[in-house]
Amino acid sequence: LYPLDFCNANFTGSTATKRMYGADGLNLAFEFDGTNYIPIRTGMTTDTPTHVIAHRNHLFLSFLGSVQYSALANPYAWTVVTGSGEIATGEYVTGFQVQSGGATEAALAIYTEGVTNILYGVPGATNFQMVASTDDIGAFPFCFQSIGNDAMLLSNRGIQRLKTTLNFGNFEYASVSHLIQPLMTQRRGLQTCSTTLKTRNQYRVWFSDNTAVTVGLTGDKISGAMLLDYGMEVRCVCTAEQDDGTEVTMFGGDDGYVYRDNSGTSFDGEPITAWIRLPFNNLKGPRIRKRYRAAILELVSEGYASLQVTYDLGYGT
Repeated sequence: LYPLDFCNANFTGSTATKRMYGADGLNLAFEFDGTNYIPIRTGMTTDTPTHVIAHRNHLFLSFLGSVQYSALANPYAWTVVTGSGEIATGEYVTGFQVQSGGATEAALAIYTEGVTNILYGVPGATNFQMVASTDDIGAFPFCFQSIGNDAMLLSNRGIQRLKTTLNFGNFEYASVSHLIQPLMTQRRGLQTCSTTLKTRNQYRVWFSDNTAVTVGLTGDKISGAMLLDYGMEVRCVCTAEQDDGTEVTMFGGDDGYVYRDNSGTSFDGEPITAWIRLPFNNLKGPRIRKRYRAAILELVSEGYASLQVTYDLGYGT
């Protein structure tokens, strides 16, 4: 199974020349304007790139451990004399992500499963260089997203946050999923895709066991993580804005259907079952016998919900 990778870019000054570029690991890279499908030939012996991104007015493609970029403002030109070039990573490239940078130091993350490489500068210029991450943390394909000026990514060490910093190296890592690491370890190798919900300030990553993990943020602080069960395998997902500014998330399932997420109060007509286990609280007196006569739940609901409540004593004994 080869998922498709896409990006939208405009390599001219006209507002009418925005195009979609794609790669799938099986065919030539391509350009699509909504009507015309144009294959892009790079000259590679096996011309089947797996990932694509537009950066610094160049089109970047990955071929296993090789990264190639087109001529300036010309996604069809792939020869050295026109200004294109190649960068070797030594590992299988799992994707690209544009990072925060300055006017003279644009930054592009080139991910592998074991290492994150940061490409600085302008292709062909004297300040053009690639620096490998010192923490040996990479990212799985399609499991990294931009959140503000930072990036959230899924790696062999769980969910990590790649943060911009003024310290040496310009970027630093912060573990997000260390409190639920056993849960993440159980799903290692099952990841399929991810997205960012800007209106909810969330990062979500899906797995082939029908589950997803969502990470919520309050400002730039991690507020929590929760396991979701979609009841089906989510293969691909996209979050975008409609013409009226409403954020919409669409995902594709293994059953061949495309679904709209975060819509309505059911799973395609079926009831949604949810549960939450609150943390144990001894009310500052673990050795004092107590009697609880009532409990009050303070809730906010957008519609009808049926609730069942029970209690747990002695750490579940």
